[in-house]
Amino acid sequence: MLKAYADTSASVQQVWTVLADVTSWPEQLSTFTSVTQVEGDGLVEGARYRVRQPGLPPATYEVLELTDGESFTWSAASPGITTRATHVVTAGADGASLELGIEWRGLLARPVALLAARRTARMIELEARTFARLAEQG
Repeated sequence: MLKAYADTSASVQQVWTVLADVTSWPEQLSTFTSVTQVEGDGLVEGARYRVRQPGLPPATYEVLELTDGESFTWSAASPGITTRATHVVTAGADGASLELGIEWRGLLARPVALLAARRTARMIELEARTFARLAEQG
């Protein structure tokens, strides 16, 4: 699993507010072109989102696990591979800590990881830093 971390002086609630507003991510992050909810009402287990990212095929992510105010995990499946992304906010010494993770499973997981790991690591590092900055700005 690839992981990225960011510490911030913002509170857990401030980070969660930015992180949980997934349909607004494209307005703040160059790593997303669009995030559109296609099923469900807000960020809840079972909600589905159509996600477009530069250089990647569109994917539909389903929220698998959610602990409101703390974390969510969503997953997208396509032939031969499942992508699973985690988003976790915890209290830190002087604010909050954010952890983003991504992993691939399935027959194509190893080839995809070999081809995309470096780029994906840069993307989630940028996302973690951006979420932290946005939370600090309120």
